[in-house]
Amino acid sequence: MTITTNSTGSGPRRGLLFDGNESKYELWEVKFLGYTRLQKLYKVFVRDASEKDPPDASTRADAFAELVQCLHDRNLSLVVRDARDDGRKVLVLRQHYQGKGKPRIISLYTELTSLKKDENEPIFDYVIRAESFATALRNAEEAIGDALLIVMVLKGLPREYDTFATVVVQREKQMTFADFKSALRSHEESAKTHGGKAASAGENIMLTKQKFDGNCFKCGRKGHKSAECWSKRSERWCSNSKSKTHETAKNCRKKKDAAKTAAEKTTSSENNEHTFAFTSKDTINKSGVNNKSNSSLLVDTEATSHIINDKSKFVDFDKEYNPSAHVIELADGSKANVLLGKGNAKVKLYDVNGNARDVMLNSALYVPSYDQNIFSVHAAIERGASISLDKQVKQLKCPDDTTFGMHGTKR
Repeated sequence: MTITTNSTGSGPRRGLLFDGNESKYELWEVKFLGYTRLQKLYKVFVRDASEKDPPDASTRADAFAELVQCLHDRNLSLVVRDARDDGRKVLVLRQHYQGKGKPRIISLYTELTSLKKDENEPIFDYVIRAESFATALRNAEEAIGDALLIVMVLKGLPREYDTFATVVVQREKQMTFADFKSALRSHEESAKTHGGKAASAGENIMLTKQKFDGNCFKCGRKGHKSAECWSKRSERWCSNSKSKTHETAKNCRKKKDAAKTAAEKTTSSENNEHTFAFTSKDTINKSGVNNKSNSSLLVDTEATSHIINDKSKFVDFDKEYNPSAHVIELADGSKANVLLGKGNAKVKLYDVNGNARDVMLNSALYVPSYDQNIFSVHAAIERGASISLDKQVKQLKCPDDTTFGMHGTKR
């Protein structure tokens, strides 16, 4: 449909030329009838049943002359042959392009139900396209309600409209199609205001790219992904030791020495403080001499679990315990992933009477890299034991009244 200007002065100053495009007929008819009203020729094409006197021959001739200038030859041939009455000529066009035949109705239903927004189609062009199909069906006396039209439009929207579709569907009050278009317009404006993706791919919206806060798998540095890495080659990088000589998962001496460092920090101090330990059977050698080896059981008032470095001491292990998901937190706040299991361990300790007794350490942690076994005061108290560490008495009293003495040791 194009707008033409007649340079001769005969005919409409702004004639509307209909090129035979079926999808544009409805708009052309509206504009053409609007033009005829301005020219006082409207009643020729749209007659009022209450009027007894039809337009005279001169008026009908003028109306026909205006119509002739707005049609291509094919459409002109159609109205000239099929309608003798000038007032029926537009009606013939309407029946031809907006007929009520079953093939056309089926075609319109197919277009409406298979409606889908094109990738580069502006959102409101898509809505107008859907509304055009619905209007054509209504003109064919088909019942197309607003609810059905809304569902068809939502079905053809891309995934970025899923949130909007959910809100519309879950509304308690039924929306009219006018309300739906208003809500869709508000959604579009909100998305643009907050820097979201524009619903219309054809519109240019400036987006703010959020900075990536993780580490690069390629170079190990923070702030970008491996796909965006500017490094010319894949350099080795260890996030534990901050070194380029090796990778994090391979041959990291710092990770291997974490347990050793933790044990050293636990058993040594700048102030040469005194700590306490139980006398175990393994601590005394065959000669009866006290052997201060890693088999002694060091008392720790801050540890939350017993720690044993000898696997043979365990009578069972917790099969559901995942060592890789747990770490040991040291006193300085650092963490080490050196656990290999958790279970119940049995050790032999000498009571205050010098008798060797079996003591079960429940839920003890198996850490073979530790140089020192750890007895947790907290874990013992949880099991009902009591501990005294004053100047006169240093002992552990079990719930069955068995008492174990402790000896001082420097660390």
